[in-house]
Amino acid sequence: MNPGARHLPSTKTGISSKKPAVLVIGPGKDARGGISAVISLHAESRFWAKYDCRLLETWDDRSIAAKLLAGLSAALKAPLAFRGRDLVHIHISEQTSFFRKSFFFVLAKLAGKATILHVHAASSDRLFHRGYAGVVRAVLTSADRVIALSPAWAREFRRECPKACVEVIPNPVAVPDAVSEEMKAKTPSVLFAGKLEARKGFSELLRAMAIVVKRIPNATLLFAGHGEIAAARSLAKDLGIESSVVFAGWLRGEEKKIAFEKAHVFCLPSYDEGFPMAVLEAMAYGLPVVSTPVGGIPDLIEPGINGVLVRPGDVPDLAAALIELLSTAGLRRRLGQCARATVEKHYSIDVVSEQIGALYESIILKT
Repeated sequence: MNPGARHLPSTKTGISSKKPAVLVIGPGKDARGGISAVISLHAESRFWAKYDCRLLETWDDRSIAAKLLAGLSAALKAPLAFRGRDLVHIHISEQTSFFRKSFFFVLAKLAGKATILHVHAASSDRLFHRGYAGVVRAVLTSADRVIALSPAWAREFRRECPKACVEVIPNPVAVPDAVSEEMKAKTPSVLFAGKLEARKGFSELLRAMAIVVKRIPNATLLFAGHGEIAAARSLAKDLGIESSVVFAGWLRGEEKKIAFEKAHVFCLPSYDEGFPMAVLEAMAYGLPVVSTPVGGIPDLIEPGINGVLVRPGDVPDLAAALIELLSTAGLRRRLGQCARATVEKHYSIDVVSEQIGALYESIILKT
């Protein structure tokens, strides 16, 4: 599958002897969420050292006090952090995130720095909200480059901001060693990883799971994430499936690795998304994915080839997809193998690193 990125000048050609020093602005690498995961992977890639990338952390989600302190600290550090930087690469989302990061964008422009806005929005409607859509368009149009995570998001940005300079660069993923069948859980297992919130469809997944366990009584569902856990527990109890559902909280490191290795199916039945890291990670582990055709997901999953797509909110179809995959080892294996091949070819750290390095080169040549 072609992720749709326009090919930029290769960093291997030695077009320019000057390399930009880059200031990256975004949440701390230890914060929970997809943007932090992306930044952590970027920090491990070859372009990070090559272009002297330094991170200015603007977000710490441990508590309200930590959030305020991180934001204030970043604002105070920013003027000094800009010194000696040729390029400012800002990871930005929607609503409050967009306006918090726009403060740093304005400072960068006032300091005469080239700017990249790396947009991780989950909803076009929330990003281009009627109350402030004009401001969002003005900011995106003023950036030297806007990074869209998928061709679908690029089309949306170009429709809303025809004058914006948009490039498609997907999120990267680390591809682990192949997972053997012996590593799987002994009973059929569905994994959800991410924040439990309404837009992620966790309630619909629980309702679907109530149908699944009627057909596959020993099936289990693992929620690996934070958010509305109390509400999810209550719904699971009301549905009579509390013994089939495990709430593990936010997982990191080895615990997260084990959760992906043991799962048979990954499910993220969202109503809106950017280009979810959890889906990329599941595919990298060779898991068949059941998700929805929203945001950048249709650019990632080909139904029946490397995953399954169902309509958002369609509980019976979601349940049917899960039952089929949990009951059919051959189908799981085929979709999972194709999913892993997709991310190896288009979304590995090395592939995405090359694209970002080329983007940096193209900007520095013009400055």
